[in-house]
Formats: sequence, structure tokens, C-alpha cells
Amino acid sequence: MENNNSIKDHVAYKFILLILVAVSFFISITLCILGIDYNNLIFLTIWSLIFLVLNKIKPKLFILTSTLLAFLEETIIYFLGGGLQGTAKSLIDDYLGSIPVFVMFILGWWLFLKKYDIDGYRLVFYSGLHGIVLEIVIPGHIFSITTVLLFAGTTFLVYGGMIVIPRRPEGTREANIKAIIKYWIFILILIFIGGLIADTARKLFIV
Repeated sequence: MENNNSIKDHVAYKFILLILVAVSFFISITLCILGIDYNNLIFLTIWSLIFLVLNKIKPKLFILTSTLLAFLEETIIYFLGGGLQGTAKSLIDDYLGSIPVFVMFILGWWLFLKKYDIDGYRLVFYSGLHGIVLEIVIPGHIFSITTVLLFAGTTFLVYGGMIVIPRRPEGTREANIKAIIKYWIFILILIFIGGLIADTARKLFIV
């Protein structure tokens, strides 16, 4: 019975993620065809190619690899004009305002993965939810259906993608929902600490 529930959960998480990503791609392609916006489709294409390469080379160092992905993501976003929700004054400003947040996010999930075993789709879903909070809920985009549909799948791909990389740590304990929620809240607190560090860094080094 427990195995059946586990299989059903796996299918449910996979279905939700595939729908969100498919919707993001569909809207991005539509906007591109209409000549309204190209950036999201460009980003999704580049990010997908990065993960094709990543799955081929399978780097071993989780924290280093995920942090490098964060730098890559922010670099791409910056040159597409969207760094720090479009407020970044320079690429360095973008890094200072985002990388501390990503590092705390990555560190938190590394601690979780060292202890617990979790399948990839659940991992992408719950780590991606942190991205939804940061990129959609806190900026107030949650009230725009168009923005949610366009960026939700992209956000899951970015935040979930940084954590679900090949050769990630694999703990021995089963990741039940209680453990996931406890660590999810703990990681969110770490992210907010990273945000405070980022804000301080920007004030110190960016005029």
C-alpha cells in the first residue's frame, strides 16, 4: 500500500511539473511568434541546453556546481534585461543582490539531501516552491494570472534545476512530508538571511 501511494505521489508531482513547464513554453513560444517578447523563450532554451550538458558531464561537487548554475542563470537574465527584477545597475550588482540568496538556498537543500532520500520530481517541486515565493509571491506577481502562467514553469526549472543536478547527495532516511515541510521552512529562513546579506552587500559596494 505504501509503495502504491509513493508511485501515485511520483506521478502527481511529475504531472504538475510537466503541465507548468509546458504552459510556460507554450506562452513563451506564442509571445515570440507574435513578436511581443523573445526573452523568456531564449532563457528557457539556453537553460535547457545547459542541463543537457550537465547531464552528460555529471559533475561531482554539488554546492560548487549549483552555485555556478546560479551565476550562469543570473548572467543570462542580466543580459536579457531582467536582473533583480530589472533593477540591477550592473552585472556585479546583480551578483551581489542574488548570489547570497542562492548560496543559502543551495546550502539548505544540501543539508536536507545529506540526510534524506527524495525522488527527483518531489525535489524539483519543493525546491521550486521557494522560487515561486521569491519570484512571484513576494514581488506581488501572484495576482497576475498571465505572469504566473508565464513564469511559474520557468521558476520551477531554475530553482528546482539547481538542486536536482546529477550526483546530488543522497541521504538514507525517507523524506516524509513532515521532514520536507520542516526543512522547507528552515531553508526559507536561510534564504531570507541570504537576502539580508545581499541587501547589505549592495549598499556597501554599489553606489
